[in-house]
Amino acid sequence: MNNIGSKTGLLITIVFAIAVTTFALGGIVTHPWHMMTELGADGGKNIFTYLYHSLYGMGLWFTGMNYPYGEHIVYTDGQPLLSVPLSYLKGHVTIESALTIMWWAISLSYVLSIVYCYKILVQFKVPWLPAMLFAALISLCSPQLMGISGHYALAYCCFLPMLFYYTLQYHLTGKWKYPAFIFIMGCISILLHPYFAAVALIWAGGYTLGHFFTIKAGIWPKIKHVLPLLISTGAVLVLFGIFMKVTDPFAKERPAMPFGMLANCTHIKDIFSSVYSPFWGVVKDHTRFTKISAGGEGFIYLGLAVIFAVGYAMLIAIRKLISKDPATLLTPTFQPIWLIMATLALLFGMGVPFIWHMEWLLDYASAFRQFRTLGRFSWIFYYIITIYGAVVIYSLYARYLANNKKTIAYAIITAGIGIWTIETNGYLKRSRNAAKEGYNNYNIFLSKSELNNKQWGEFVAKPDEIVSWQEFLAAHNYTKDSFQSILVLPFFATGSEKLWVCSDENISAWSVAMAAKAGIQLHLPVVDIMMSRSSWVQTFKQVKIAGGPYAEKPMVNDLHSNKPFLLLHTDYSTLNPDQQYLLNLSKPLGHFLHCTVYVCYPEQIKKNDDYYNYSAHFSCTNANSIKGNFYFDHFSKGSFHSPFNDGAMPLKEIKETICDVPLTPVKDNQLYEFSCWFRTPEDNYKSPDCMLYALNSKNTIIDSFPARSIESVDNFGVWLRCNAYFTLSAATRHIRCRMLNFADQPCLAMDELMIRPADSVMISNGRINNHWLNRRYE
Repeated sequence: MNNIGSKTGLLITIVFAIAVTTFALGGIVTHPWHMMTELGADGGKNIFTYLYHSLYGMGLWFTGMNYPYGEHIVYTDGQPLLSVPLSYLKGHVTIESALTIMWWAISLSYVLSIVYCYKILVQFKVPWLPAMLFAALISLCSPQLMGISGHYALAYCCFLPMLFYYTLQYHLTGKWKYPAFIFIMGCISILLHPYFAAVALIWAGGYTLGHFFTIKAGIWPKIKHVLPLLISTGAVLVLFGIFMKVTDPFAKERPAMPFGMLANCTHIKDIFSSVYSPFWGVVKDHTRFTKISAGGEGFIYLGLAVIFAVGYAMLIAIRKLISKDPATLLTPTFQPIWLIMATLALLFGMGVPFIWHMEWLLDYASAFRQFRTLGRFSWIFYYIITIYGAVVIYSLYARYLANNKKTIAYAIITAGIGIWTIETNGYLKRSRNAAKEGYNNYNIFLSKSELNNKQWGEFVAKPDEIVSWQEFLAAHNYTKDSFQSILVLPFFATGSEKLWVCSDENISAWSVAMAAKAGIQLHLPVVDIMMSRSSWVQTFKQVKIAGGPYAEKPMVNDLHSNKPFLLLHTDYSTLNPDQQYLLNLSKPLGHFLHCTVYVCYPEQIKKNDDYYNYSAHFSCTNANSIKGNFYFDHFSKGSFHSPFNDGAMPLKEIKETICDVPLTPVKDNQLYEFSCWFRTPEDNYKSPDCMLYALNSKNTIIDSFPARSIESVDNFGVWLRCNAYFTLSAATRHIRCRMLNFADQPCLAMDELMIRPADSVMISNGRINNHWLNRRYE
């Protein structure tokens, strides 16, 4: 197996890597200019941010969402390493060329991953041919392959193999050029996604601990050895932090602690099972065993070949250790330091020790709070252990071959590579299906193959006619320049961690797809938000656009244009009265591509808001004229300072059941609104989740309705107005409201609780329907 030169083997491996990558990714390599693997959710948003900035942006500030404020490109998953340079080539970059650059860059990363895994295996004395095959299997089964369906910036799978190789070379030679290579690689990769730099720092930390545990030397030589590696990885994050402070005007307004810190950890099933494996598919289809990993952020399935090989190696090592035999299956070339690193990374990726009620430890590593998806750090474990598994398989083969047991030797190498290849086929099907779907998605995204037989005024699409957004607007005597931006309803705003408006992922995914499609075709920014770590100040201002007539709308006042919004109400979604308000004051254009289209003038929003506020203030609805029973509580005697009245109820006085009152609707299925103001913490994402229960005359719960502060569309600083619309049956006699996450202490105080018929107008204590009354009407 080792009868050709190292340069020839490397050259063959490069050619093989290109061929395998082309076969595995299919159209992503052969037709990258025609590829969009996902249209909605994260994938749709990420392709939109990358394309919009590449085509229409400039510099570091992304203007395609969160209009009119925009966002720093780093917080958009817009791959600034690619999109920022492309943004300076206005007029020369097309959608097709931007897609080609991105997909070929990702494809190149798979080629590099195979090559560097090959170089690592050769360093561990695996001959070129099995090293080449194992390298391809390791790369094609990488958990980062999942990124091609959405998290494109994380799909660059060459980073960890390159990091492993340079660290291995530094470990063996001590030459400082390798930490320098790591520093350069870190500076490049962090501009694709900041997670790469964080992974590198955890890698360096694991190497440091492993070096101290396994190397017999004095403390100073150990420090002297690991210091260049720590500096090279740490310096990347330090420089990036300085860069962000200089270029980000909202750095101090961003969330210090993201939501769901421990929600995306690696679990045992993510290591040992996979729905993409044909073997586990048999288990799933023919047994009752259901705990099989379907992917996700913590997914690092090793494959049966590696699991058996490493498991066997561990058993032999334990037996040798018990018998005090120094010889183990761990070959001298594969040092224990790498296994220690893998173990430490896995524990960190599983959330240890934070999952043991020790989240307070994050206070001492606040920078890592921003990297909430801990499962991604388990990628370190995947690459080290799969490479180790390949070394074990080859070592077993070589041992039996040396003992002239050729049948066993060939059986081991054939079974190892064969089983691994069979499981790889599941990943290949997934990636090639993604490519096939991506081809169709591209046509849909750019209206290349969509037909619409509906009639819009005098414009009728013929069966053989391709319809685009430009054509639809032209049929109604508008152009893209007639509008200043796109507003999608149901309104969605995610990324600030404090607020998550439209938390129904199915609805928001559909809304993202509609917004991205119209935004790219019309070169129009989107008012709605779907980014990451967004400024609280900006988000709190932006969401009020969906707060109804009595919520102030600072975003409308911040506009620099009088042009209307192109308002899209997506199909299959209903609006609450606050968002329906925007439709009612807009001019309908018709139905097009799964949404109803309106023209919405900002000045009309201002006029209607003024009318509603003025009318309510000077013609107050009294309690006797309200059509239905109601309830409110000012909590005026509370000891917490309130911006609304004399006092608010502090957390120490709040009970889990925050209200329990008699209430009977005047008719069946009467629409009501619940609202309550909560003072939320300034240093974390927490906010109350409430549940309303409707009870009948027998005190039996007959219905329940959630009310989540995270979906608040009105606020006063960090005071959030939690509200929900719900219908009450005629059998309702009682309303009870509980705070579901009471034990988490999600708020500091509570104030101004109101339950009212939705068609009523109630002015109480300086608020209209529990919205802060605009001062100019007082």
